[in-house]
Amino acid sequence: MHGEIAPDQARVRAAAVIDRIRRGEAPFPPEPEPEPTMADLAERYVRAHLEVNCRPSTVETCRLVLDLHILPELGHLPVAAVERPHVSDLHFRMRDKPAKANQAVEILSKMFSLADTSRGLVLEVKFIAVEQIVTSYRAL
Repeated sequence: MHGEIAPDQARVRAAAVIDRIRRGEAPFPPEPEPEPTMADLAERYVRAHLEVNCRPSTVETCRLVLDLHILPELGHLPVAAVERPHVSDLHFRMRDKPAKANQAVEILSKMFSLADTSRGLVLEVKFIAVEQIVTSYRAL
């Protein structure tokens, strides 16, 4: 039956709660915080860096790149799961817009480098070495 436990199981659980209280801990362990996603990191990046340090036009441009390109592709991923292939794939899919593709990589790099490692958001910058698209022009 759902919700019912045997008396022996109840005693074991109660003893564990009493033991935690005696050690000065909370009676029930706190639920772990959900792992931050790239969308969470992007929100913090905009709030803590862009809006504080950048001109309004830069904020607008970066938000567009985030909203149109980065978050649809990577926003659902946990920060710790984002690897170089994710960024390379995004960069490659944006090859028809080379300036925006490079800007997306730069924004991602900055997001990771400014991430608060004390909160476990990021361990390292994983994709600095993604090659940027170079546009070549020839004389007509």
